[in-house]
Amino acid sequence: MGILDDFLNGFFGGSGGNSGTVDTGITGKGSALDSFISAVRTKDFQRTERFRVVISPPPASGVDLNATKDVALMVEECNIPGLILQNRAVKYNNRTQYQPTALDFLGQEATFVFYLQSDWTQRNMIETWINYCVDPKTREVGYKDDIIGEIKIYPVNRKGEDAKNPNNQSIYYTLHRAFPRSISVMPMSQGTSGVARTTATFTFDSWSSDVIDGSKK
Repeated sequence: MGILDDFLNGFFGGSGGNSGTVDTGITGKGSALDSFISAVRTKDFQRTERFRVVISPPPASGVDLNATKDVALMVEECNIPGLILQNRAVKYNNRTQYQPTALDFLGQEATFVFYLQSDWTQRNMIETWINYCVDPKTREVGYKDDIIGEIKIYPVNRKGEDAKNPNNQSIYYTLHRAFPRSISVMPMSQGTSGVARTTATFTFDSWSSDVIDGSKK
């Protein structure tokens, strides 16, 4: 096995013998390597490039709701949101232990990178939505309940189907009360050729998934 054998020896740990080799049972029938290969064949890895996004701007924003499908299809990159437990140090029998005190939605921002089509549908949607949040001429700010939308992210398997959790339910992540906070500078250059991309950062109040229910937080 060579390099792979050495790697798995170090990964799974083991004790060396007098011969200088490590016997961890990683090869042979019923070994850790066989178990790993069997697990991979039975249950595939989630691929980072396989996902779909559904973007739902507020209806009154002026965004062409029929164009949101084209916008969502052109998402090159997105972020799955995170969670963080806030802890407090507690002394117990002269030992320090940590007690969870609160749950927070890590970051509360998500960045999306879009391929830009020739009619600039993707950037136009984001600019229109931002324009609805704050009028660029009068600087009048819209009511938050009027400017928020929803974004859903679905991991997809190699068959093109939504990934399922152990309960055979679709895995999803929903960003609640979301709106675009920024559009990044988009460089254009005659010295290179390629597909233009536009990057937007959305802020949100909370998120929920097939496991975490944060819709009412």
